[in-house]
Order: sequence, then structure tokens, then C-alpha cells
Amino acid sequence: MQDDVFGGRTAALAAEAVARCHALGRFSEIEDGVYRPFGRQSLEDAARLVERWMADAGLDVRRDAFGTVVGRRRGVGPGRRTLYVGSHLDTVPDGGLYDGALGVVLPIVLCKALAGRALPFDLCVLGFLAEEGCRFGAGCMSARSLTGRLDRALLERTAPDGTTLAEAVRFHGGQPERVGQAADFARALGYVEVHIEQASVLDRRRHSVGVVEGIVGQSRLSLTFTGQADHAGTTEMGDRRDALCAAADFVLAVEELAKADRELFATVGRLDVSPNANNVIPGAVSLSLDVRHPHDVAREVALSALAEAARAGGGRRGVSVGWRIDGQRAAATCDAGLTRLLVEAVRAAGVPEVRLPSRAGHDAMVMARVMPMAMLFVRSPGGLSHHPDERLDVADVAVAVDVMGRFFARLARQEAARVPGAPASPYEETRAP
Repeated sequence: MQDDVFGGRTAALAAEAVARCHALGRFSEIEDGVYRPFGRQSLEDAARLVERWMADAGLDVRRDAFGTVVGRRRGVGPGRRTLYVGSHLDTVPDGGLYDGALGVVLPIVLCKALAGRALPFDLCVLGFLAEEGCRFGAGCMSARSLTGRLDRALLERTAPDGTTLAEAVRFHGGQPERVGQAADFARALGYVEVHIEQASVLDRRRHSVGVVEGIVGQSRLSLTFTGQADHAGTTEMGDRRDALCAAADFVLAVEELAKADRELFATVGRLDVSPNANNVIPGAVSLSLDVRHPHDVAREVALSALAEAARAGGGRRGVSVGWRIDGQRAAATCDAGLTRLLVEAVRAAGVPEVRLPSRAGHDAMVMARVMPMAMLFVRSPGGLSHHPDERLDVADVAVAVDVMGRFFARLARQEAARVPGAPASPYEETRAP
């Protein structure tokens, strides 16, 4: 069979995938927009619907120790390996329909379309439930648990309503006592994630899909600036120890440093001012800092420069500075072999080849610690994400369907050549084993 696996069905399959994203959007904690946090009924309802879709597509369905929805399509032939595909079903507060969800429903739709055709490898679809980390303050927990990289101490962490993470895991059918035990990935071919771009590179170039080269590393920090609260009308300007002014100096220093390096993204996203009164000099400020760069060494250099800027700025104003690293994730490079197959599939589909980095974190960067990883971005019109107005064009999804079909075909030929007794040609018609 030619690499044009789905032929004239690409548009219909794309429309089905988008419709399923909309169906999942009905499960939400809010009416305008989408919010499905870990440990809440809205997310569990979405997970159960995904389980039904998986079963309907002929997949063997189960939950792992963290509650992740796992669906496996078994291949044919001895010694076959497994290709993992998927993304996340949870969302940020006031999020959109497609972030994460597209990467779960699209492979399920493709598995259903492949009914009756053999592959010389297993396809395992993963529906992660805790990527965003909004409710418990830690991201990619599902993937970290699956790969054995989740600190079990997190199970005691509580949500604002007092629910522990362990209770939330159990709510989703998981087993807290087994959380963090790595799955066996000895026979993993790799992990591929299809995701909306969450930026405007593809939209500006008017291209439907892009092949990701790597995911940036990230550092999340908390800073405190401690000065002296005092009367706004009686304290001389030269005598003030204004914590907010010191923090403002730092915010501008963050922007200036990031503008000097086009690959560096640095953001102060939260400011808490105390005592936060209109007639009192701010005595203390706490703020968040997010620093991202595709090269870990460059990110560390930027952090050192920002730490020095904070200390120097505080010193000029008599303000002390506290600096705490809350979390760090190393940059992840996409696997050369899987990426080559994706690029070949893009070219064969007759669309322009675009390579780009991901400046957002994904489950893929966790999976990359234990197996080869690749990502395919789908254009997001306007580049808007984490927002109710997040958009997706069915025509772009149709291109992604075509590309993924051609990718599967190339991977099938590669595996068939490796394993004696595998199907003689990719997608060979077969009876169910």
C-alpha cells in the first residue's frame, strides 16, 4: 500500500477528531471556557468518555497507577516493540478545547481507521490526567509517575480544598501505593505527541504543521523583596526602603535581559505586595519568575545574571532579597530518527517542511528521559492558547492526519525489516490476531 494511508478519508477523520475535542469540552468546572483539574469529576467524566472511544477503536483499555488512561492496539509479529502516542486531558483554568485533548483523540481516531490492518508494532495511546499542575502546583505528574520520576512526597500535597494528591489519584482509579514505580519501557520504540502549537510561528507562515526540534528547559522561581513599610506622606523620598520599587527595577531587568537573547524567554507573572495599602510604602513584595531557554547552560547563565541584578538593585535601595528555585526542567531534544521519519512524512504529504522549538512544556519532555521522543505541532490560528478562544482549523488537522499516516507507514517498514515474520508490507490486510 502507498504511504497515503487514509486517502480521501483525511478530512472526515480530522472532523471527527475536532468534534471529539468539542465533546470533551462539555466536561468542565466552569460554563464559559474549559477547566478540568486533576481529581475533579469533570476530568473523570472526560477520561471515561475517552475510555469508551478507545474500546470502540478496538484498543485494550486500562488505568495506570496514577489514573492515566491507557489504550493499546496490538500489532502482529514476534518481538514487536511499542510506539507510545498521546497527550493530556486536564486543562488550565479558563482554558480551551484543543490544548492536550487533540493529542489524545487524534490517535484514537486513527487507530479506529486502521481497523483490520496489521502493524509490526503496538500502538499505545496515553491520556495523561495531570500535565497542567494547576490544582496541586506540580506539572506533568502523570508522565513523571509513569516514568518513575515522581517524588512520592507529593502524594501528601493538598489542593486548596484540602484534598490530598493521593486522594485525587484514588478518585481517578489509580493506586497511590504504586505511584512512581516506572513502567517497563525496554521495548519502547518511542513517544510521539501531536499538539497545537500554542504560538503563532505556523500561523504567520500560513503552514498547517511543524516538526518540533526540541522543548526548552525551564526554571520556576520565587523571589522576596523585604524593605520597610512606612508612612507614605511623612517618610522622605531618600530615606525610603521601598520593596516595590526594588521589585520593579528587577522586573525591568528581566525584560531587558530577555530582549538581548532571542532564544531566552523570561517572565514575572505574579506580584504580591504588602501591606498593599494606598498610603503605606510597600514593605515586602513576593513575585514569580519563569525562565526558559533551549540550551540549559544559557538558562543557568541567565539565572546567575538575574540573581545578581536582584541583589544589586535591592542593595541600592536598602532592600534584602530572597531567591528560591521552585522547580527546574532540563531541555529535551527530539530524537533524530523519529524526527527524520516525521520530516519525510511531511514532505511526502506535499506540505512545506517547518522545524521549530517548543517554548511550552509538554509530557513529551518527561517521556524523553526514558525513550526517543518526537512532536508534531498543528497550527493554532492567532496563536492563542490557554484561553477559551483557542482555535483550530479542520483543514490543518487533516494535514496532521495525512502526516501521521505516512509516519506510521514509514515506521512500519522500518520495523518489518528489523523483525523476521512481521507483515510483509505496512498495513497488510489481516484478520484480528
